[in-house]
Amino acid sequence: MPFQAYQLALKVIAEAREENVASISKEQARIAGLKKRYNLTEDDQRIKAMREQIEYYKIQADINNPRVRYNFQNGVSMYYHGRRA
Repeated sequence: MPFQAYQLALKVIAEAREENVASISKEQARIAGLKKRYNLTEDDQRIKAMREQIEYYKIQADINNPRVRYNFQNGVSMYYHGRRA
């Protein structure tokens, strides 16, 4: 029973991650549309706010992943001295 509950939890986490990834794609498309329509640059306040929202979605996509949480709590990094491990 605990294994089934864990598998179900992983499924729910994966679904939430997919929602966040979809939100990232939508936000990137909105940025591209605004830049094209209004000739905005990356320095525009709206674009900066949207980029911050994308960063938030990126964090939220993996925040509940058990492997990511374990690595964070134990100080394990995917980068080692500036290079990918």
